Amino acid sequence: MKNYIKTLRDHYTEGEEAETAALLLEKLYRMLCYGCCYYIFSTTDPFQSIGMRQNELLDLVIKKSFACGVTSERICKMEEISTLSGLSYDMLSGSLLSVLAANLKTADMKETAIAEAKKLRQKIVSIRYSDREQKNSLTTLILMIHFSLYEYEEGIRDFKEKYLEPDKEILYYVLLSHMFFYDLKNYWVREYKTALNQGISLRKSLMEIYEYLMEHGEFPESFYL
Repeated sequence: MKNYIKTLRDHYTEGEEAETAALLLEKLYRMLCYGCCYYIFSTTDPFQSIGMRQNELLDLVIKKSFACGVTSERICKMEEISTLSGLSYDMLSGSLLSVLAANLKTADMKETAIAEAKKLRQKIVSIRYSDREQKNSLTTLILMIHFSLYEYEEGIRDFKEKYLEPDKEILYYVLLSHMFFYDLKNYWVREYKTALNQGISLRKSLMEIYEYLMEHGEFPESFYL
């Protein structure tokens, strides 16, 4: 399987052959994601069985697709595929979102990605758990792209309005974790205090980060104290 993937990557790089290779890689990725949810292979981790990590194959799928030309339709498709349910045992959904965000190289691509992610999010009306998680992944992706464009207020506002989580402590934990990784110290303190002022009881690790930040003027090395 790995040799097949390598052939699609290296030997079909132009014209219709490149389009076909991109489509085949996309279908393969979708099948492996499905196999993480349902027992269709003789393994519980299809990505491990082909010798590639999920984020590595996703990166190849995105690069191959964008190499055929960047359009709003292709960006939307890559957003949909990056937020599929079905994770390898060693993979977090945020890692897959980071792969897509890293492949949005220009401001125009990022702006288009935000617009397409909002359209895709709006189309998901089911209340199934998997659909709710996909909507939350799209909301998180929108946050990440806004942050990469230095549009901090827009990203925070959209996240707080659209992230589907009845437990506000969890919502703020997710938000503060992303602000930590983007080194948004002033915004982090503001949202931390906003949560406390709303009577939300934040977990001890967030309190420890706040105390460290107040004492040292910078974040600790790790978010997971």
